[in-house]
Amino acid sequence: MGVLGAVLLVGLAFSPSHRGRPRALGSRAPAAVRQLAAPFASASKADQGATDGAWFEGLRSGVRRGLRNISDGEPGQRGEAYVGVQLLALILVVFGDLPGLPLLRLLHLILGPLCVSSGCVLVALAAFRLGSNLSPWPVPVAENVLQTTGAYAWCRHPMYVGLLVLALGCATMAQSVPRALVTVCLGLCLRAQALVEERRLRERHAKVWDSYAASTPRFIPAAFARLPLERVQRAWSGDRSQ
Repeated sequence: MGVLGAVLLVGLAFSPSHRGRPRALGSRAPAAVRQLAAPFASASKADQGATDGAWFEGLRSGVRRGLRNISDGEPGQRGEAYVGVQLLALILVVFGDLPGLPLLRLLHLILGPLCVSSGCVLVALAAFRLGSNLSPWPVPVAENVLQTTGAYAWCRHPMYVGLLVLALGCATMAQSVPRALVTVCLGLCLRAQALVEERRLRERHAKVWDSYAASTPRFIPAAFARLPLERVQRAWSGDRSQ
């Protein structure tokens, strides 16, 4: 009996009974019909099982490949900052706020005063170390003496760092986005001023300055050199030799 015969027998099995209800292909169907329909049902279940198995295996393989790609590369050198900014922007766009942000807002009561006090101390230490060399201009005074100790042993421009930290603390305490943007502009201005000052100091002190600049970072203190901030330091200073 071919496929056509099997189809006809299955149709008879579902034909209306004397009560007018369809009769399911189950225990009330003739044994011959069940026997003929069994291969088709088995094949259908086997195909469905194979499809489900292939889909699950593909999903599992994709997850393993994704985890392998995430762990690939050297931490801190894979552009995590870009991905972090993207995720932060997406969260803000979707939710309009950061989860737990009300709790984070309380940190301004700690971070703000801490940054302000730290910035003031750093500026005072740098000014004290400069002494008679202190000037509001980026061009060194005529009788300039290169300072390499005290606060200037931490970085080449501790006063600029102190001013920037002080401004950041004020913006944090005020919880003001405009002030934070102004702080970024201040940082760019201080960086440009530092480049002018360093060029004049190199002209004045030659090899002594080169030796000092090679061993002392421009902005971020050397104590943080082994932290992930090292990449930020290099990008900010523009000095690949650090």
